[in-house]
Amino acid sequence: MTTIREAAQQALDVLIRASSYYDTYAEVDALRAALEQQAKQDQTRDNLERYTQEIRTVLSGAAKREWQGLTAEDHEAFCIRSNLHPVIAQTLAEYIEAKLKEKNT
Repeated sequence: MTTIREAAQQALDVLIRASSYYDTYAEVDALRAALEQQAKQDQTRDNLERYTQEIRTVLSGAAKREWQGLTAEDHEAFCIRSNLHPVIAQTLAEYIEAKLKEKNT
């Protein structure tokens, strides 16, 4: 089956051959410009598809880092800055850490 692009190219070829007999220069130029524009769009689409595939390959191969957790210094800093009772602050810090771990693993 003939694609639209192939049909347009065939029409351009016919117009070029007929241009010596008829005044079809404007049509030839318009069709040639349309084909060139389509070729640029096709190249852009192909490049985008290739780059997208490369990005997917890189992202799928990226190693996930192991959850590190909060350090003792992080817990202590939170407890001091929170101005809460130390037991409440520690419990809250552990809860926040658990939610972060759940989100990041």
